[in-house]
Amino acid sequence: MSVVAAVPEEEGRAQPPAGAGDAGPGDRQRAHQAGPAAAPAQTLVAGGGGGGGGNTATPVPWPLRSTCAYQACYCEENVWLLARSLQASHAGSSLQLFAVFVSNHSKTVPLWRQRAAAHPDSPVVWDYHVFLLARPAQGPALVLDLDSTLEPFPCTLGQYRRGALLGSAGGLPAQYQRCYRVVPAQLFLAHFASDRSHMREAGGGWLQPPPPWPPIAGAAAAVAAGATSEEGYGSGTSVPCSNTLPAFLAFPPVEQLAGGERQPAAAPWLGSVMSERALLAAFGAG
Repeated sequence: MSVVAAVPEEEGRAQPPAGAGDAGPGDRQRAHQAGPAAAPAQTLVAGGGGGGGGNTATPVPWPLRSTCAYQACYCEENVWLLARSLQASHAGSSLQLFAVFVSNHSKTVPLWRQRAAAHPDSPVVWDYHVFLLARPAQGPALVLDLDSTLEPFPCTLGQYRRGALLGSAGGLPAQYQRCYRVVPAQLFLAHFASDRSHMREAGGGWLQPPPPWPPIAGAAAAVAAGATSEEGYGSGTSVPCSNTLPAFLAFPPVEQLAGGERQPAAAPWLGSVMSERALLAAFGAG
């Protein structure tokens, strides 16, 4: 992901930067900053299912932010690894996980309380961003954003709305109104792949240092690129070059999502595209 603009302190909290243009290859500056200290681990309640009196709920700890795999400007890969880890550690629970891509047709979306901000109260305008959304069996939906400075980690979607989204996108100019692609974690894990070409300069160098782990290709994405069903990320086998990231980042004009509507994706593994109002309503923070 790229920072289109990091707003200085005097710009304030209420508005995105005046005159921030569409993100272009020559305009983007990549953020690469260390994050804050992690908050203590939070817990969710992993439901035991059903209404039987013998079922009890078991608290399950979330990871500390500081223990999560993280590389600045590679939010989609950070979220993929986090989703894989949580899906494994919560196997058998009723926890639902979703990868959420935030962008729009003009690739200019403001978020507050970001590590890359010039000042804690200033927004960063990204070309796109990705966070993980969790829906426990009990309690509110939770946001796990590894680029956020909001505490606690995870925070509720309501807290994220107030702190990172500043209430809602309704008061933003159309250029900055955020759209969301919501993808169930199991589909994201299977179909996501990135060759990191979007992080290359024209001469082949890196715009920002790549992560220490190998490029990610989910099992289904690897098979689609010509690998065998046993190959994919973590198999120890080099898989054919694959890149489904652009498909996840294809967003319609915000006018097509007016009135809180959502759009089914061209393929089921791409989830649904929805307005901010639809996202908040769907996950109980509207």
